[in-house]
Amino acid sequence: MAVNNIEEAYTALRAEESATPLTDTTFDPEQGAHLRLVDVGGLPTELVQDAAEGPVSAWLKRGCKLYHICYEVDDLDQSLEEARLRGCAVVSPPKPAVLFDGRRVAFVMDRVRGLVEFLEKG
Repeated sequence: MAVNNIEEAYTALRAEESATPLTDTTFDPEQGAHLRLVDVGGLPTELVQDAAEGPVSAWLKRGCKLYHICYEVDDLDQSLEEARLRGCAVVSPPKPAVLFDGRRVAFVMDRVRGLVEFLEKG
């Protein structure tokens, strides 16, 4: 979920949706973003705040907060190859993710689902 301020968003979700923290807020230099994982009604939800003007800010300017879906996959490289064969474009190649203890993530643009994140199982 794209947010302008992680702490304000978390406070609002905690008050309105009884959200509970799954992680502390952390900074991921590979993504240039501040991140926090929270549980909202049993659904792990990633709060993402750009450290500077970046991709998340662009989504927010368009009024979009829920901008991608994440799938946890057994084999990241295989999942990317299958996505390519379905016509998806890799928009961010595999890299370690601080929020997920260094597990690799990658993003593809899918014609049906939009932006999709693949998270390698750990």
